[in-house]
Amino acid sequence: MKRVLFGLFFLSVFYLMPQPLLAFAEFDTGLEAIYRLQDDSWIKVSQAITLTNKKADFYASEYYLTVGDLEIRDIRAFDGLGPIDPSVEETDQGTKLKFVFNERVVGQGKTLTFHLGYLLGGAMLKNGEVWEVRLPRIPALEDFNYTRQVLAVPKSFGEPAFISPEGARRSQDDTWWYFSFEKEILNDQSVSAAFGKFQIFDFQLQYHLENPHSNQAIMQIALPPDSFFQKIYLESLSPRPENIEADGDGNWLASYSLRSKERIDIQAKGWVQIFSQSWGFPYQPDKKQLEANLAGQEYWPVNNTEIQARASELKTPAKIYQFVVDHLNYDYSDPDEKRPRRGALAALRNPDNSICMEFSDLFVTLARASGIPCREINGYAYTTNPQLKPADLFVDILHSWPEYWVEDGRYWQPVDPTWGKSTGGRDYFSKMDLNHFGLAIHGFKSDWPLPAGAYKTGSDEGRDIKISFGQYRPTKNKDLEIRLINNNNFFFWPKFPLIQIYNPGPNAIYQTDLVFFSETIKFRPGFQKEQHFPILPPLGQISLPVQIKYSSLLTPKSAELKVFINGQEFVYLLKTLKLLWVRIFLAGFLIIALIFLTALVSGRKRQK
Repeated sequence: MKRVLFGLFFLSVFYLMPQPLLAFAEFDTGLEAIYRLQDDSWIKVSQAITLTNKKADFYASEYYLTVGDLEIRDIRAFDGLGPIDPSVEETDQGTKLKFVFNERVVGQGKTLTFHLGYLLGGAMLKNGEVWEVRLPRIPALEDFNYTRQVLAVPKSFGEPAFISPEGARRSQDDTWWYFSFEKEILNDQSVSAAFGKFQIFDFQLQYHLENPHSNQAIMQIALPPDSFFQKIYLESLSPRPENIEADGDGNWLASYSLRSKERIDIQAKGWVQIFSQSWGFPYQPDKKQLEANLAGQEYWPVNNTEIQARASELKTPAKIYQFVVDHLNYDYSDPDEKRPRRGALAALRNPDNSICMEFSDLFVTLARASGIPCREINGYAYTTNPQLKPADLFVDILHSWPEYWVEDGRYWQPVDPTWGKSTGGRDYFSKMDLNHFGLAIHGFKSDWPLPAGAYKTGSDEGRDIKISFGQYRPTKNKDLEIRLINNNNFFFWPKFPLIQIYNPGPNAIYQTDLVFFSETIKFRPGFQKEQHFPILPPLGQISLPVQIKYSSLLTPKSAELKVFINGQEFVYLLKTLKLLWVRIFLAGFLIIALIFLTALVSGRKRQK
């Protein structure tokens, strides 16, 4: 009889599966592995390996495995005749375990079934509010006749945020999720997944502004904004800005008035929820805004003939994503190195040495050329792999990725072709992870506004971005503050009362409806008594003059003005003037002045 030795190798952190070294052709091989995730960050693994003889003179006598970067403990093994104790040997590749079968299964068509169980450490961890796992990849997958990996996840971990590869068969019971991956689905990929409804990042951002002009100027910074997949909680902003407004892309722009040569340092603190599904973001772009996200911009030459030709071949976001991933080659050199932004056309023509800017620019440009509204996000992306740290133009290491508009669902869908390339083919199109935090949106312009980390003056050094995993804390939004100012009328000419609506934070307020009403006050023609404001960022305010018509002798000295905001009623008592008396006074003054001037002119003529 001929003995055949089978080997299990842990060649790296991602190799932990059976890898027969010899005589695959002599056996039909099958592998079924169940991975049960535990809340102590260990995985309980159960494997069943079947070896069916294809010839009468072969049988399997032993196999071995080598443990590399992952941890393994509580090993249990047995075949049809009972337990098997492994022998242990320390090697340069790690700890080598050797198993000698109790059974000698001889004969064509005969099957040896071997069971192995152990606890696996280092393949899963909890980051913030999210559990992440990456199972070992099955090496030489094509040599197995049958394979199946089953990922069992406690429901207490939360909903699946993403599962890769796509196509796993799903089932559940009262306490577990089950995801089953067959050989055809695995396709030589490792299984990775994340669980949790959302991720939390705490942020502390520094901005530096300096007015280089000879006159006072208004200068702005871009704060992290809400989007369909992230929600911002701004806890403090010091010093306080004059206002925070949303631009057409949805950026939150804080305005500061600086004197000539004045310099200020600004600190923003808060936290963000990153969601696996849209949280119901209520701010929808209109037709004009979507059309702006089809236009060519610097770095996005939409009308270039080469771009147009390529776009006509691709047409869909999925094909554009795959083309960008396949066409560009990621540059793994030092991410701190500054480099010029090349733009989409240069990336298309020279695909080597590309980083996130080239991947994003090319995707955005091809999408726009295909008639798909698209934009770029500058932000932060968490990774534990130092080789995959993204780079950008700025001192603080940032990342960029595109978002395209999904008309059927009415939302912006983020994708990351850079990481689709640099992670060896992991799918960042069908499902994004929970590690992407947007700091600025580039749609109307390809390079504005600047994200946090890009506001440097000549004397500023070091990092201005501090982001870490955080914990969810229930936060109640504060009520809008309504103020009435300028309620004193100038004697000769009235000032309109000014209604000021202020959001003290920490969340943005959406879809604010404002209605003015009075039984005694008349409004000037053209004044809109009903107004709508789609967004009011935290610490943002709206100042609106109430255009009252002062024209009647019967107007009382004081009158009641009611303001309704999102159903809430506010009542103000306005002081008014009887403008008829003001006008009589002004007319009398003008008549006296005219008589005086006439007499003065007549006197001078007599003297002549």
